[in-house]
Amino acid sequence: MGTGMGTDLRRDLRGGVCSGLLILGFAFAAPFAVVPQRAYAAGADSPSDVAKEKYGRALKAYGSSHYAEALLLLEEVRRLHSGPSALLLLGHCYSKLGRPASAVDAYRDAERSAAAQIANGKDQSGSLKETRGSALEHMADLELRLPYVTIAVPSDLPADFSLLLDGRPVPTDKWGTALPVDPGGHEVAATGSRMAPYKQSIMVAEGEKKRIEVNPEREASARIVVQLPDRVTPTETSILVDGQKQPIAGPTTNLLLAPGPHTVVVQAPYRRTFRYSGGVGNGENVVLRPSLVRATPRWATYVVGGLALATIGMAIGLSSYAKNLDDVNRPSAGLPSSSATEITDKERTRDNIQIMAKASIGLFVIGAASTVATAGLAFTADWK
Repeated sequence: MGTGMGTDLRRDLRGGVCSGLLILGFAFAAPFAVVPQRAYAAGADSPSDVAKEKYGRALKAYGSSHYAEALLLLEEVRRLHSGPSALLLLGHCYSKLGRPASAVDAYRDAERSAAAQIANGKDQSGSLKETRGSALEHMADLELRLPYVTIAVPSDLPADFSLLLDGRPVPTDKWGTALPVDPGGHEVAATGSRMAPYKQSIMVAEGEKKRIEVNPEREASARIVVQLPDRVTPTETSILVDGQKQPIAGPTTNLLLAPGPHTVVVQAPYRRTFRYSGGVGNGENVVLRPSLVRATPRWATYVVGGLALATIGMAIGLSSYAKNLDDVNRPSAGLPSSSATEITDKERTRDNIQIMAKASIGLFVIGAASTVATAGLAFTADWK
């Protein structure tokens, strides 16, 4: 559909006449205009023969007042490669079939497509300007008669909550806002964890504004809130519920659980493990604030404890050796006096015995201190 054919098409549509010869001429001779971004294949600058053929059939169907048939063909053209004139005609089809919201969408796309071509200097004949003006005019007429539906949702929603209108997802930024819809029947649906599937059928008349309150029936559930202390980084923390690791949302994590007994374990490196075991009732909220104080690494306890045992063992061995040596070198009563050399050796041995005795006492002191330190480390270590 070139810019020249857009002018002819609008003239025929306004006059209500589309001759078969003119339709065929449009279908096979006229080029298409540039399309909205979503409507054409990447890198394509001209429509395919299939798109041209379908557009020609759509023109013929529209001229014969077969609007539903023309609409289906034009939606195919829109998917393949459509332009402002095709989108304008699509809007006319939706309008004729009593679907003003869909018509406004098509007119809006026609206006944007035409504006894009005008900005690129492709409107030498001025027909694109006329196409754009016609789309804006039809939009203004229809928007006054559009029905709107506002879908309100509760605030305490599960993370996987999904809202659907006529089977299509409603973006989160549209929740609670007025959405234009076609007159007639519509279906609102919602799904999410620990809630029964929600469905509601509604009817809206032309120009009506309706508000829907989505209040899905919740399955029996309880909430456990885990609030981490400021000194702990959430990314280094793990939360396990009944042995299953849970995603951490941040400093505060909400856990929706089935009523009943549960075990919650919160862990962080070199922190004392927090453990909660208890039952939660339906609708009950339990807030857990694990302290996660620093804990001594187990290896430190083992190292200091091993040092204490080794020191005490050395002290006992050295003390025993000194005592045996003293017993051996102690002079016996009734024996003749020793020579000067023997006396000197015995005095040296007694000096060594005294040194070993003092060393064993020192080792006993070190061992005792290490034992006390081991007890302290064991008390502050995380053994869970």
